[in-house]
Formats: sequence, C-alpha cells, structure tokens
Amino acid sequence: MSDRIELTNRQIDILKYFKWDDKISSGILLKALNGSISIATLKRDLSVLSELGYIVKSGIKKVSEYSLTGYGLIHRQFNLGSYYVIPETERNSIVQFNHEIFNILKNEQIFSADEINNLDEATAIFKKNAINASDVIYKKELERFVIEFSWKSSQIEGNTYTLLETEMLIKEGLKKNDRSDSETSMILNHKKAYEFLLDQTKDGTLILNRATLEKIHSLVVDGLDISTGLRKATIGISGSLYRPLSIMSQIKEQLDNLIDCINSKSNIYEKALVAVIGESYLQPFEDGNKRTARVITNGLLLQASYAPLSYRSVNEQDYKEACLIFYEQNSIESFKKLFIEQYIFAANNYNISKSAK
Repeated sequence: MSDRIELTNRQIDILKYFKWDDKISSGILLKALNGSISIATLKRDLSVLSELGYIVKSGIKKVSEYSLTGYGLIHRQFNLGSYYVIPETERNSIVQFNHEIFNILKNEQIFSADEINNLDEATAIFKKNAINASDVIYKKELERFVIEFSWKSSQIEGNTYTLLETEMLIKEGLKKNDRSDSETSMILNHKKAYEFLLDQTKDGTLILNRATLEKIHSLVVDGLDISTGLRKATIGISGSLYRPLSIMSQIKEQLDNLIDCINSKSNIYEKALVAVIGESYLQPFEDGNKRTARVITNGLLLQASYAPLSYRSVNEQDYKEACLIFYEQNSIESFKKLFIEQYIFAANNYNISKSAK
C-alpha cells in the first residue's frame, strides 16, 4: 500500500459510492456514474485503488466485486466546503454507529510520513520557544491559552461570548450582563477542567480511562443541568441521519474500545486525533461530548510536552462539518487536515512547553 499517493478527482468520486461492508460490482458502479466514464477506464481506476489499498477485489472475472478496506474507509476524501449543503438524505451516509471503527483506527496508520514530519517541525518550534522563557512569561502565556481555548471551544458550541468578554470573565470575574448564566458557566467550566488537567499532567499522573473521562465531563457540564455519567437515552445529531448508540452496555463497550485504541497508539498525534474525534463520534454522554473530547485531548498533548490546541483560528462551521463527515462517512481526512492546521498554529503561537519548565 502506498504512503498517500495522490488520487485523481475521478478516483476520489468513485470511492464515495462505497459504504463499509458493501460489495459493489463494476457494473453497478458504472450505472451509478451515469456513463460518465467507460468500463475500461473504470476498471483501470479500480485496479489503481486496489493497488493503493483503498479497496479489495473478491470473486473472479464477471462476478468480481469490490469493497472498502479499513484504510480506504478512513482515508476517503470529501470536500469540506460542499458536503454539508448536500441534503442529508442524499449523502450516502453511514446511519448507524460502526462497531468496527475503533479497531480500524487502532490498526491503521492515520498520518502520512510527510504529515508527521510537518507536525514534528512544529513541535520543535514549540519546545524551542520556551527554553528561555521565565516563570512570569510562562504563567502569562498559559493564562492567554486558557482564555483563548475556553472562548473558542465554547464558541464552537454556540456560545456568544466574545474573546474580550471571555478574558474579562476569566481574569476579573466580570460577567457580561446580556449573556445567559449557562454561557457564563460554559466558559468558566472550561477553565476549571483545564486547571484539573494541568494538575494531572504536571507529574505525569494523567491516566486515560473511563473514570478520567467522566471526571472531565462532570467539570465541563457543571451547573448546566446536564446529567453526568454515561448516557441512558437515545440522542440525535442536528442535520444528520447518523444516530449514535442508544444501549448503555454497547456505549460502555465501545468507550472501552475507544480508550484502548487511544492508549495503544505510540504516536502522540494519532493518540490525540483519535481521542478528539472518537469521543465526539461515540457521544457517550448526554451533552458536552465535544467539549470533553477537546479538553482530554489537550491533556494527552500536554503530558507528552506537545502543543495543546486552542482552536483559536478555526472556523466553527468547518469544525462541525469535519466532525459530520467522520460521523456519516467514517472518513478522518477532513478532521485530520483541521487538526494539523490547528496544531501548527498552536505550536507557533503559545509559549507554554512543559518540557522547558
């Protein structure tokens, strides 16, 4: 299997017709493509996609069929700018939770060698910038990060506090009168959860398990009239046909699978990426899942002396859409691109490397 050879637009489009566990013949694909290409061209593209590890062929000659590999499932490409405008009934989406997804993420390489190299270069800058920083600078930079992370993570969830208002709330305790109590609590809860993480990561005692996730979640939703502990009821996703698991025993099982997947990853970037998108996909809690995922991911990065993500420069719609593509297609490519961009941004903009303290 190739290490990320670029696909043609036609090959990218062909992959969009596949669902996990589907077996599709070239004849069916040709009909789906409405005769836009010849059967000979289609078979050449299918051969290339097979050689690159995206699909696998089964059967012989006229009865041969093709299906996605785990690699092909998570690395299919979708356009972040146009996916969400497609009506939800026309997206050929995966409606039910994929019970195999965490095992696939555990066994597949998520980042290419070039992507890891770019992330490592950013990490080197992050650590180098903090070498000569005084304790005063470190504390000021850490406070700035917490403010910006609390603001943006809350904004992604619809919070209307501005960055300046968030700074005044966290530094001076000044609540904006025309903001709701729940918006104010959401901001302050991010700060409390992050302070808890800092205490856990100072001496390397942060352990990723179900109890840790539930503790972070309880801090994130404190005072917001949201139940703590694992979810007991069915929930839906706005604007999507995807439905997370509804049976608690299955939620527990898959949460354990997710935690095992994260802890099994030796590469910190893969560990962090699986944590933030995996919990968002599973939705183990009644509400506050994405906030909890962003907080715990930063704990994993901090403990390894890597740059935590504030998401300060991310577009909220892009973030939501990248999540949606993973929910509905199990493709990690859109969210991975966003993760890389935000990691490089954080590494270059925050002088808070723990390894230099």
